[in-house]
Amino acid sequence: MMYMLEKETMCDVTFRVGEGRKTIKAHKNILASRSEVFHTMFEGSLPEKNEINIPDIDEDTFKKILWLPKIYAYTDVVKISEKNVTSMLYAAEKYMLTTVKKKCSELLRSTATSVDAVVTLSTANQFHLHDLQKKSLHFIEENTERCLSSK
Repeated sequence: MMYMLEKETMCDVTFRVGEGRKTIKAHKNILASRSEVFHTMFEGSLPEKNEINIPDIDEDTFKKILWLPKIYAYTDVVKISEKNVTSMLYAAEKYMLTTVKKKCSELLRSTATSVDAVVTLSTANQFHLHDLQKKSLHFIEENTERCLSSK
């Protein structure tokens, strides 16, 4: 399956992603099997045809979830870092990718009790992650000076 994706063999859906509208091809059946949102997009009452525009997710994030090099939709492996956690969480919520959301939350849990707790609190507020909000806020209250003097 990875070979077919990499060589774009039998791909039946094309996405135009990000502001640059970069072309990314995939297989509807794989995406629909991993996400109710994709299933509805392809098989719902008004199914998408031809190219699908995804302007609100950058190309790198979309590729990390769907296409390059360790592919979540095809292999259940996804790389999440502090740099991309917010964009990955946004994409995970948009496409109801529970494993990706869980992995993002795990990474954020580790930063909730560090000097980056303010950033974690902001992200937790944005995505309504109540446990992380509480954990971050508690750490900030206990370590206010350290948190305020961090980047």
